Amino acid sequence: MERKSRLTQIRGVRCAHRGKHPPCRAAKKEGSTLRSKSTWTRENKMKRELMAAVSMAAVVVMASPSSAQQSGTFRSAMRTGCVEQGTLHTTCGHRLDETVLQGLVHIKWTGEGVQPMLAESWATPDGGKTFTFKLRSGVKWHDGTPFTAKDVVFSLNLYANPKVASPWGVKLSSVAGYDDFKSGAASELRGVKAIGDDTVRIELSTAQPAWVELQLIAISIVPEHILGKVPPQDIVGNKFWINRVGTGPFIWKEYQSDRFGTRVISSGRRSSIASSTRSTRTSRRS
Repeated sequence: MERKSRLTQIRGVRCAHRGKHPPCRAAKKEGSTLRSKSTWTRENKMKRELMAAVSMAAVVVMASPSSAQQSGTFRSAMRTGCVEQGTLHTTCGHRLDETVLQGLVHIKWTGEGVQPMLAESWATPDGGKTFTFKLRSGVKWHDGTPFTAKDVVFSLNLYANPKVASPWGVKLSSVAGYDDFKSGAASELRGVKAIGDDTVRIELSTAQPAWVELQLIAISIVPEHILGKVPPQDIVGNKFWINRVGTGPFIWKEYQSDRFGTRVISSGRRSSIASSTRSTRTSRRS
């Protein structure tokens, strides 16, 4: 009885309902110090307000129209160390690609299919075994270098390269020549070819009509003229990931990281082909 009394009344907190009140559950041993009910309530209120603010920021950005002159600021949080690892080895780094980098296609924010991004259009003449992508013309990397089919071929091979060891590389496992590349019998993906500067053909080992919608959406296109100079084994954690050069609607401006998390500030203009749904902190070009 004495033990129960000490657990049920500490600093004026009365543990009703046989200790089921949240502060009471924290008292796991005799003499535990509990916060007052008012402190507990205040802390939970602050947590709810913080979560509401984060959710609201995400909703505002996702609901914004993709007009060429649309401006605004988006804020989100990233784990410290996540961004530095890079797109090919993390999930949070991958989310940044929706603002700075882009893919050939991207899933619509409504979840109803995909929309063209760096690919203007694509077609499959044989029921999903071969896909031909027509690339968007006039696209440049943020440093002014023209975007070409060479960047696409390089990026797909980078993801699949066994020396890079990207967990996202499995998304390309259906591409012809993937197994040979992984085993070391080949030096590249046999099924990925550039046809001039504005067309890419991807051949799969078997027909998969929904391959673009299910697999290709996970692949971001990175600049060959920058990362092509980096040894494959040095891609993870490369300094490029904290000073990214992309083709997306935001230009990387500043990177800060400390024990509280990571903040990235980039400025840009929303384009008619790019939809920014997630980022860290961003402000668009005027």
